[in-house]
Amino acid sequence: MSQWRKLNTEEKTAAISSYTDNGMMQKEMGLVFGTHPRNISSFICRHGIKTKTARTKNFAHVMDDNVDVLQELYHEGNTIAELAALMDCSIASVNRCLKRHGIKRRERSFPGSPGKKSGMWKGGRYQVKRGYWVIHKDLLSPKEQRLFVNMFNRNRVLEHRLVMARHLGRPLTVDEVVHHIDYNNERNDISNLRLMAKGEHASLHGTHNYQRTIQKGAQMALVVYFNVLSKNALRLENNHDKQGMASKRSF
Repeated sequence: MSQWRKLNTEEKTAAISSYTDNGMMQKEMGLVFGTHPRNISSFICRHGIKTKTARTKNFAHVMDDNVDVLQELYHEGNTIAELAALMDCSIASVNRCLKRHGIKRRERSFPGSPGKKSGMWKGGRYQVKRGYWVIHKDLLSPKEQRLFVNMFNRNRVLEHRLVMARHLGRPLTVDEVVHHIDYNNERNDISNLRLMAKGEHASLHGTHNYQRTIQKGAQMALVVYFNVLSKNALRLENNHDKQGMASKRSF
C-alpha cells in the first residue's frame, strides 16, 4: 500500500473524529489509515480545523493544575529534565511553570564547581595518604576562613594543623609542624598534638624510625634463627629415621 494513498469519505470522517475527539496526531493517524501524515494535514486544513504539532502543544494548563505535585517532586530532588520527561513536555515549559508560581530554583551544580556547589561534594572531610584527615574551607566559618587564609592549599587544610591553629588562636607558619604524640595520624585530638619546629620534628622522627628499624631487624633475626633451628631439628629427625630403616634392613 502506497503511503500517498488518498482516503475516501468515510475514512476522512473517521480521521477527523480521531483528530478532534481522541487527540491523535497526524503521524499516528497516518499509520492507522495507511497514508502519509501530509495527506492528513491537508484535508484537516480544508475542513477548517487548526492543525497541531508536538511543538505547539500547550502544557501550561496541565502543569498549573498539578503545580502542587510538581513542586513536591522538585523539592524531593528531581531535576528539571526528569520532571519534563514525567510531564511529557519540554524543559522550558517546566522552567516557566516554576517561575510563574514563584517556586525557588535550586542552585545549579557543575562538575567543576568549587566546594559545596560541586556535584562531587561528599561532606568536605576526607582521608588522604598516611592517614591524614583533610578539611575543606567551606566547613569553616567566614571568620576562620579569613583568619587561616594563609594555611589553605587549594582550599584545603590538614585537620591536625587546623586543630592546633584553633587552639592557639592564630594561623601556623610554614616552619611550624604539628606532631602526633602517639604517631597515629588519624587521632587529631589536641591532647595528642604537639607544636614543633621542622628540624626538631625531623630529628624526632629520625630517632623513632631508627628504633623501629632496629626493632624490626631484631624481630627478623629471631624469625630467621627459629627457622634455622626448626630446619636443623627436622634434618636430624630425618637422618635418625633413615638410620633406623637401614638397621632394620641389615637384619
